[in-house]
Amino acid sequence: GENQDVALQVGKYVWDDLFISINKSIGASADRIAIEAKLMKNVKAQAEVEIGSSSQGKVSLKWKRDY
Repeated sequence: GENQDVALQVGKYVWDDLFISINKSIGASADRIAIEAKLMKNVKAQAEVEIGSSSQGKVSLKWKRDY
């Protein structure tokens, strides 16, 4: 069968430019905690950490342009 994962994400803006979220997985994937910070108008930095026995982390830089 197909691998389907369902998750619930809850988050809150701590400051205007800082968002913290928790992603609770209902399927096989690990739960995650993420922090997203707005650095400039179109640039955000995000750090994410998996919670569990095989904890992993990643950092990403996102650029968005609205037309």
